[in-house]
Amino acid sequence: MKKFRLLSILAVSALLFACNNPDSPSTSSGGANSSTPTSQNTGGTSEVETEVSTIAQVHKMTAGSTATVRGVVVSVTTKSYLIADATGKMVVWLDATPGAEIIKDAYLEVSGAIAARNGNMQFTSSATVKVLTEGKPTLTETPETWDGAKFDAFKNTAEGERGIGKLITFEGVLSKGSYLNISIAGTQTQASLNYLTSDQSDALEDGKTYTFVAYVIELNSGGYVNLYLVSATEKDVPVVPATEMTVAQALEADSGTKVIVKALIQAVSNTTKAIVIGDTSGDMLVYIGGNTALTYTVGQYVQVDGKVGLQNGMKQIASGSTITVLTEGAPTLETKEPTEWNGAAFDTFVGKEAAEREVCELITFKGLLSVSGSYFNVLLEGANEKTQASIKCNTDIKTTLESGNGKVYTFTGYTADVSSNNAGMKYVNVYLTAVEEAAYSNVSS
Repeated sequence: MKKFRLLSILAVSALLFACNNPDSPSTSSGGANSSTPTSQNTGGTSEVETEVSTIAQVHKMTAGSTATVRGVVVSVTTKSYLIADATGKMVVWLDATPGAEIIKDAYLEVSGAIAARNGNMQFTSSATVKVLTEGKPTLTETPETWDGAKFDAFKNTAEGERGIGKLITFEGVLSKGSYLNISIAGTQTQASLNYLTSDQSDALEDGKTYTFVAYVIELNSGGYVNLYLVSATEKDVPVVPATEMTVAQALEADSGTKVIVKALIQAVSNTTKAIVIGDTSGDMLVYIGGNTALTYTVGQYVQVDGKVGLQNGMKQIASGSTITVLTEGAPTLETKEPTEWNGAAFDTFVGKEAAEREVCELITFKGLLSVSGSYFNVLLEGANEKTQASIKCNTDIKTTLESGNGKVYTFTGYTADVSSNNAGMKYVNVYLTAVEEAAYSNVSS
């Protein structure tokens, strides 16, 4: 009896050992050394399912995080593309032409680190992309009609709260130069078409009015609303002849208005290819552009046939105008005394809305010149560290300033627009009429 019990115990122990020993032969019908597969283990390797986030969730992450999203390509540019899911849209930034697999309506899985840009998150060029062949969602969107007030509202919304990728339609006048900017009735806020293909760009003409359909991407550092273009349909606008105006009347005219202005040249800039003109009613900038050196001189009486445009919110006569030097009829203008500005005056100017700033006010100020390549910036005593003047000048003054890095000068010239960069610097552009080296100041770099 004792022997039987001992044998039973040994048999049970052997059975338990076999069940718990992975090297023991299986008793399944699969034969010796076969294993039973499970959903977590196939061929002995565990598969980790990719965690997919929605686009809305990614926009709430912090820069530097990694994420994976699945989305449909809704727009492709020469440097990036825009993807969408049911929760939102985001940019995949490449800084290069997208690959052949990146086409409109493609369904992609994008994985990688995200970076912040103007309040939105985007994937960088290091992201990996996989084309998906099933599971593509059906996304529909009707463009929202925007007018000038809608553009202003977008601009005035806090960064991070504007959102990205709204599909809109609106009318505007295209200014086609180094950039493709759009003037919109009822606002001084301009839109800018980003990274167009050659086919898109070739189909657009300077000065024409279009009905645009586009995705809103961001507000850039210059105050322009960046767009990815979907379509542009030329609008049949009756031809309106140019109207002869004084400078003051041209400054009151809507952007896109054709004007004829006769005035005296007050300043010439070969660094930005522009002139300042003036009559008895005021002064304004005429932007010429291009790469050809200007041969105009201060005091010439000219007729400018062109269109009113905006540069960083400031009224000017835009590029593309015709300038004719007149030989008679020049008015006699009183000699202007410049207003002396200190650092606080520059800060006040920068702090105003673009539409509220004085246009082409003649000023004089002292500052420390900083020369960097083709840029001539001035550090201003008493101004915010983010506020500087940026000098625009003729060839003779440029020659003087090129060897003046670190010197203090007294500058005299006309104020123009305020430009900015991604570091938060604000530059008051000043078109010089005179410069004189001054005594040392405690302005520091």
